[in-house]
This record gives sequence, structure tokens and C-alpha cells, in this order.
Amino acid sequence: MELEAERVEHQRHLGVVDEHVQEKTHLANELLARLAEAVQSHSLEVSDLPRKKAEATATAETAKQWFALAHQVAAEELLLKLDDHRAKNNELRAKNCEEVEAMRSYERTNEAQGKELSRQLTALKASHSQDMHISYSCGCHLRTSRRNVGYRSACYPC
Repeated sequence: MELEAERVEHQRHLGVVDEHVQEKTHLANELLARLAEAVQSHSLEVSDLPRKKAEATATAETAKQWFALAHQVAAEELLLKLDDHRAKNNELRAKNCEEVEAMRSYERTNEAQGKELSRQLTALKASHSQDMHISYSCGCHLRTSRRNVGYRSACYPC
């Protein structure tokens, strides 16, 4: 009986251990399934990385090309504006040169006319001075009034 009691106790203990082993096995199988699922998910993510990297690289290259094109277009627009400003500047410079040359021509003409008028005025003054004081052989002087310049008056003795 003692043996029988020991055997029953041993069997009960074996049952508890067997139950415990089954729980641990079930838990281990569950953890292995989760681990396998995580590994598979991770493998899918890892295998998808080159595709994602290629997409990101293509997107970055497209953006780089777009920015380069936008920069080139902006630079060309600025060059066109610069050429327009240069053309306008050259046109204004040419007009300015024409105006300066016309002004110089006018000044030369004006100066020549001024010299001619000065010469004529000097000649007129000299002529007037001679008309105002003409001596005659008789010893008289011809006097004219200023109102009647050019008209001779009577001969008066000095």
C-alpha cells in the first residue's frame, strides 16, 4: 500500500509535470508562431526596402531635375531681361549721342551767328561813329540827330 500510494503520488506528480510541460510546449509553439510571423513580416519589409529605396531615389532625381530645369528657365528669363535692358540702354545711348551732336552743332551755329552779329555790330558802330562826326574841308562838322540817323542835317560851324 505504501508502494501503491507512492506510485499514485508519483503519477499525480507526473500528471502535474506533464500538464506543465504541455502548457510550456503550447506557449513555446505560440511564441514560435509569433516569431515566425514577425520574421516573415520583417523579411517582407526587408525585401521591400530596395523597391522603396529605388522609388525614393527616382523621386529625388525627378525633383532634382525639376529644380535644375526651373533654375535654367529662370536664368534664361533673366538673361532675356538683361539683353532687353542692354538693347534699351544702347538705344538711349545712341539717342543721347545724337542729341549731344545736335546740341554741339547748334552751339557751333549759334557761336558763328554770334560772331557774325558781333562783327556786324562792330561794323555798324564804326559806321555810325563815322556818320556822327564827319569833318568837311570847310572846317564844319556834320551833325545828325539820333532820331534821324542816316539823314544829313545842315552844316554847322564847330
